[in-house]
Amino acid sequence: MTKIIGMGLEIEGARKDGSKFPAELRVTRIHRRGERLFIGFIRDLTEKRMLEARLRRLHGDRLSSMAEMAVALAHELNQPLSAAANYLEAAQRLLQAGPERPPEVGEALDHAASQMLRAGRIVSRLHDFISRGDPETITQSLHAIIRQACELAGPLLKENKVALVLRLEADKDSILADKVQLQQALIALMRNACEAMSASKVRKLTLATSVTDETLRVDVIDTGVGLSKSIDADFFEPFATSKPNGLGVGLSISRSIVEAHQGRIWADPDADGGARFSFTLPLAEAETAED
Repeated sequence: MTKIIGMGLEIEGARKDGSKFPAELRVTRIHRRGERLFIGFIRDLTEKRMLEARLRRLHGDRLSSMAEMAVALAHELNQPLSAAANYLEAAQRLLQAGPERPPEVGEALDHAASQMLRAGRIVSRLHDFISRGDPETITQSLHAIIRQACELAGPLLKENKVALVLRLEADKDSILADKVQLQQALIALMRNACEAMSASKVRKLTLATSVTDETLRVDVIDTGVGLSKSIDADFFEPFATSKPNGLGVGLSISRSIVEAHQGRIWADPDADGGARFSFTLPLAEAETAED
């Protein structure tokens, strides 16, 4: 097939070994001593076509990433918005119970407003995470972040009848972090643990911290069914899940956030059954010393 490229033609060329390659043919006409001559220039387009193919793949990957983050955003917003809706429904029932306004109404409305503000922070942080890639980090106490994340996940734990155990034993817990993003990573791990324990008689979720070689480690341990061998290498890949109703984006979000904080995340079977999801983050003191 031949087509026009600007002022040239795209043709199929053949090398000495018989292999074919895309080429551009340009013909120039000149006059020499009364004769009209034509000079042809052939340019190999192989590298250009490979570059165009890479650009198309990058464009496709970007569209895929945008779709992936849209699903992730819906996944992460579901919890605070559902909590806000429950608080508002409770406030409505209290108001309908009698002519006087019970004091619990104000408390329920305050909780609903807090959850709505949290949803707004999630949107803002995820927008920054997508557009800029680097989190807004300041010195934070990881233990405080873990406690706040557990408070936010309180309705989730209560709904699933999960007992929470905190073993925050690290003697250092200062990190450079974006608090909201790390809370989202922790809540995603806790939600994953709750889903894994849905059929377990004993439902215990343990969050533990320790320090090793100037690195702060967090373990999220459940008493669920354990790790699925069928997707052993894909736990943190988007849309990889062994749960019938799971979206498979929570662990992907956690990995993205942990790695954006210069950390590492992995999963292992727990010695007592269930699963252990662990991640490490550099201590703020270690990073300051290196700087």
